[in-house]
Amino acid sequence: MARSRETRLVFECGVMRFDASANLFVHLSHSVDAPHSVVIGDAEPTLAPASERRARVASSKEPGPVAGIWPEFTTALPRGLVVEVRGYKQVELGSDGKLIVLVGEHDEMPLWFEHGQEHVFRHDGEQLRMWDKSSRPEIQKGKKTVAKKSSASSKAKKADETKAAAKKAVPKKAAPKKAAPKKAAPKKAAPKKL
Repeated sequence: MARSRETRLVFECGVMRFDASANLFVHLSHSVDAPHSVVIGDAEPTLAPASERRARVASSKEPGPVAGIWPEFTTALPRGLVVEVRGYKQVELGSDGKLIVLVGEHDEMPLWFEHGQEHVFRHDGEQLRMWDKSSRPEIQKGKKTVAKKSSASSKAKKADETKAAAKKAVPKKAAPKKAAPKKAAPKKAAPKKL
């Protein structure tokens, strides 16, 4: 049964990444000995279930827009708990370092989440970062959409421009003309002896 209330997920820590279909994954430090804390609604902070490894919030809808600015990038993914969000309504990356995910009607949610409530994930001494190998969906800034940049394509374009500039700067050398083969001088007939 579809639900109409919206759920907000707020991440102030962890490492976020997108897959090629713009599904969102947030990796959090979490273990049996040190479970990750979460504040749900107006309640006191609680702990994610110690044995939990994946928390999936899913909807059959297409992912919505992504707005804001990318956080600092990192090459490492923390181990422990992965919060997976599919079919979100909107993702907002705040300048304050928070990732806010708005989830509308959804078909799947962990039992320890509360539908229609705000879930805040924070950990002292940690900030939100983005995995440097993550796919990067287009980011909307106001009414404009800024296309994602592909470092490989920009490098190839720059290389092409450099080659074109080099061709213009260095004139082509004329191919050396081949010398025509020397014609043999006609031989004079020797005078006949009488």
